[in-house]
Amino acid sequence: GLTWAFWPGETGPEPVAPVAKQKQYHYGSPESAANLAAAIEISHETNRRLAEIHDYTARMTKRERVNGELIPQEEMQVKIREKPFSVYVRHTRPESKAGQEAIYVDGRNDNKLVAHAMGAGAVLGRLNLNPTGWLAMMGNLHPITDIGLRNLIRQLLEMAEKKRDYLLKCHIEIVEDAELNGRPCRKRYLRSKAPSKDFRMAVVQSYFDKEWQVPVHDEAYDCPPGHADG
Repeated sequence: GLTWAFWPGETGPEPVAPVAKQKQYHYGSPESAANLAAAIEISHETNRRLAEIHDYTARMTKRERVNGELIPQEEMQVKIREKPFSVYVRHTRPESKAGQEAIYVDGRNDNKLVAHAMGAGAVLGRLNLNPTGWLAMMGNLHPITDIGLRNLIRQLLEMAEKKRDYLLKCHIEIVEDAELNGRPCRKRYLRSKAPSKDFRMAVVQSYFDKEWQVPVHDEAYDCPPGHADG
């Protein structure tokens, strides 16, 4: 699974797996198909909004399952600039990573990630790493070049295009009156009945802040091993 959030407040949403509810899911229904179309339009609307935002600072909360192991939750301060695409990351939690930094600027440093590790790795000093190399990807599902709101929307739209036939068999909801950390949001909710060979997500939830018109929280949960029916 994967959970992340961009949230500027003092505390961010805790990644809690959704509890199964006693309700009827309408897999592959006309309503779900209409909601898929609405979800795609929300992403395009968000893209238009993000085109007006050239840089921002946020607190990022991340928890991922890497190589079958759920890693501890991490919190980072991030700064992102769109042109040239630039990312600065500074870990604040867990304590073992606090102070660890990384920066990437498209077209600079031979397109290498510049990192300063903490703990035992600090003796190595400054490291210039391939962003998708094994060392930079240790403990991560996605490279630093995938960070950012525009990249998230791009990935969601790519999934909607490539997996459209599969998504049309899912249960999809748009909740207009959702709330997150006291702020009004739109929530997109997807639940799959059974995994496919290359799509094992059981539940996907995305929150879009209505005032800011940007995604603020996204979480996805894998189908458990041997799962064959929702």
